[in-house]
Amino acid sequence: MAGNSTAIITDLQTAINGTPSATAQAAAIAAAGPITDLQGTFKLLQTKAQEMRVLLNYLLGGQATTPAGGTSPTGGLITSGSDSAIYTALAQVFNDLV
Repeated sequence: MAGNSTAIITDLQTAINGTPSATAQAAAIAAAGPITDLQGTFKLLQTKAQEMRVLLNYLLGGQATTPAGGTSPTGGLITSGSDSAIYTALAQVFNDLV
């Protein structure tokens, strides 16, 4: 999949490779708030973005690979006929990523 999803994953990799400021790091470990592993959270976001691409392809197209031509996948568990509103919503998300 090219396009926005690739840009999202690349941008998240930039965040992973970066070093948060001392202010951000202090806030992440402050006793008053939830303790947050910033780098781990960035990696989790990237993993979820990658999973999103695969899951949308599976739900809409029945496979984990992207169809040729940049069209929304068809033939999966969620179909445009039986589940048109759900299919349309998921296809829009898919198209936003592509």
